[in-house]
Amino acid sequence: MIAAVETGDEMILLDATDPYSTPNVLPLRDLNWIGRLIRKDGTSESIDLAPKKFVADNIAVDYTIEAGGRINGKVRCQYTEHKAMNCRNSFENLKEDAYLDNLENKYDKIEISDYSRTNEKDVLLPAVESFSFTSTNLCEVIGDKIYVKPMLFLLVQKIRLSKKQENIP
Repeated sequence: MIAAVETGDEMILLDATDPYSTPNVLPLRDLNWIGRLIRKDGTSESIDLAPKKFVADNIAVDYTIEAGGRINGKVRCQYTEHKAMNCRNSFENLKEDAYLDNLENKYDKIEISDYSRTNEKDVLLPAVESFSFTSTNLCEVIGDKIYVKPMLFLLVQKIRLSKKQENIP
């Protein structure tokens, strides 16, 4: 069940069963195209449940490459709307050690340190996580040249996601 507030021409929707839901950011289980608004007076109308705002995840990576191919860097991820809600749910469902193990494996076996989160409980602000990382398998040294994957480990994650979507092992 979703609550609705009508303010003139605008409709504000909220699912109070999810602690990280915010006005007009409904959990994915609620997004089934069209809902039905039933008023006290017995009238009703169809309501479009599709998200109206663009969901963004802003990721900044700053790194240096040593002569032997070792990469040291920092990452800052900022999530909004549904991405923030999903991020907060995963923070809550896993202990930090397990979450970091998953993150290291997800990002091609990087080593994570100095991990921090902000706005973990403040649902009106973007969820932010940041960490430092090191890795020796994100670039390749051949002779006197270093070949670097332009998006480093973020590209690996995108490839894995697209393979899952295509049901490729």
